[in-house]
Amino acid sequence: MSRIIINTLGISKYVHNGRIVSTFHPNFETAGRKYSVNQRRYVPTFRGRFYSSATAESQLFREFIVDSPLSRKDIPNQNLVEFLYDDLNEKNMEQSAATCGATGRTYNYGMLRMLINRFAQAVISHCRMRPREVVGLLLPNIPEFIIASHGAMEAGLPVTFVNPLYTANEIQRQFKNAEVKLIVTVPQLLDVALEVSAELIDYRGTISIGGEDDLGRQVFGLESLLTAGYEAELPGISPRELAILPYSSGTTGVPKGVMLSHYNLVANLNQVDHPDLRVLMTQMIL
Repeated sequence: MSRIIINTLGISKYVHNGRIVSTFHPNFETAGRKYSVNQRRYVPTFRGRFYSSATAESQLFREFIVDSPLSRKDIPNQNLVEFLYDDLNEKNMEQSAATCGATGRTYNYGMLRMLINRFAQAVISHCRMRPREVVGLLLPNIPEFIIASHGAMEAGLPVTFVNPLYTANEIQRQFKNAEVKLIVTVPQLLDVALEVSAELIDYRGTISIGGEDDLGRQVFGLESLLTAGYEAELPGISPRELAILPYSSGTTGVPKGVMLSHYNLVANLNQVDHPDLRVLMTQMIL
């Protein structure tokens, strides 16, 4: 059984079959809480009742399940790129999808979808990336972030990303930990990316958005990659495959990778697009 566990101040919550299950007893303050060790794990005792490790979870699930008041919404069995772009048609192809706040350059949905597919084929054919190898993004908030991230995912390549204000050592720690094989960046950060790449094993190269090819340093300009017409057979991607690898330190310690699958991301998008929530948001706006 997969679950997400969040522990804070003695409170645990489980996500179980789409429902939040809390182990926080309603009379926690008066019940008193003790822990006993059984089979190398802690189990809670509430009001003098002892839950063995074999039965604790089932007991807690039965007693403290909180159901959503919203109606059930099925999660499509699609990877993220399929889910986002499969319903494009002639009507919405020309609609604006992303605009740069600094320069005003804009991509409509049709152009964006084409460039995502070209990027996916180029990183496989020309950059020699293999399925499940990780792409690292060292980018500011620009429209090409979408092309690089969605293109990598369509090629079966998980994506990790860092704050562009990080030092080279901070970036290097994350990219080494994630086993990054390809970095996508901008000319202003190219020197930092090359410094980081020197410590990466089996490194394939660096893509420079807005930059030129420099094959001596394994640098590929994004424009040349997208216009060269590279072709490759794209892998079929299971929704359960890893999609992104963000790093988070939580409240303590160094940042740690969080593995999110295509299914995770599609489920999250389904949550925020729930029809009951849309009605609620409309009422709040009115």
